[in-house]
Amino acid sequence: MPSCPECGQPCEDIGDRCPVPPKNKTAQWQALQQDYCQLQRRIAAAYQQWRTGLQHAIERHLQQATHLGLSEIVRQDTLWQAACTALPKLPLAYFMPFHHDWLYHADAQAANSCIGTPCDKAAKLQALPANKDRQSRIDELLHDHNSLHIYDMFGQLRYSNWQNPDSPIGGERFFRRHMEGSYSDFFAKRGF
Repeated sequence: MPSCPECGQPCEDIGDRCPVPPKNKTAQWQALQQDYCQLQRRIAAAYQQWRTGLQHAIERHLQQATHLGLSEIVRQDTLWQAACTALPKLPLAYFMPFHHDWLYHADAQAANSCIGTPCDKAAKLQALPANKDRQSRIDELLHDHNSLHIYDMFGQLRYSNWQNPDSPIGGERFFRRHMEGSYSDFFAKRGF
């Protein structure tokens, strides 16, 4: 959190709006405004990179799932595609760059999946004697293993889709389950 050039204390009110220099326009205020604008540009660039990477990852995963005949995974990937298409050009983070360290994981992968690779945990369960819930546990492990796991870097997927009543994926259970560590919790705690 940046500190106010006038009082030297962290300013709660400065996080969600561009700092407006007072009439005397001191050098400290100008520096703070420059930092704000520079951070906005960096956030916008990182967001575009994340969004493009996510679109490519979804397309690749959808092709693999279609090739392997995994209909449930194809359905999920189609919904991920819809979510990605619905994303705005600029994230909410752009409008409050000082509010959180948005660029902490800017170089992280947009998404990951192990589709088409052997699942060691499922193989271990296969080796165990058959019982009532073994097959359902194996199916669940394979489903999670083959699903696309998305890193919601800016919490924008949560903000754009979960809270949108018109979104076709807002209530999807898998949508929450396959979201990797992200800023989604940041938005959840603030009621978004």
